[in-house]
Amino acid sequence: MQCSADITCSSGQLKVLGCTDCLPDAFTLRTLAGRYGVAFLSFGLGTIDPVGGLLGDDSYALHLWSAAAPPEPT
Repeated sequence: MQCSADITCSSGQLKVLGCTDCLPDAFTLRTLAGRYGVAFLSFGLGTIDPVGGLLGDDSYALHLWSAAAPPEPT
C-alpha cells in the first residue's frame, strides 16, 4: 500500500505518530519550514495475524523530501 501527499511545515518540526501514539511522546523530526512531499509505504500486510492484528512480518517506510512551492494562481 502507498499513500502520498504534499504538506507544509511552518514550525520546523514534524511529529510522527502511529495510531496508538500520543502527541507529547511522538517522534519529532526537526526540519526547515517549507513545503514537503511525503509518501507512506507498507509491506507484508497480508502476514498480519487476523485474530490479534498485531503479529506479522509487516514493515513500513516514511519518505520525506523538499518540494518546490506550488505555482501562483493566475
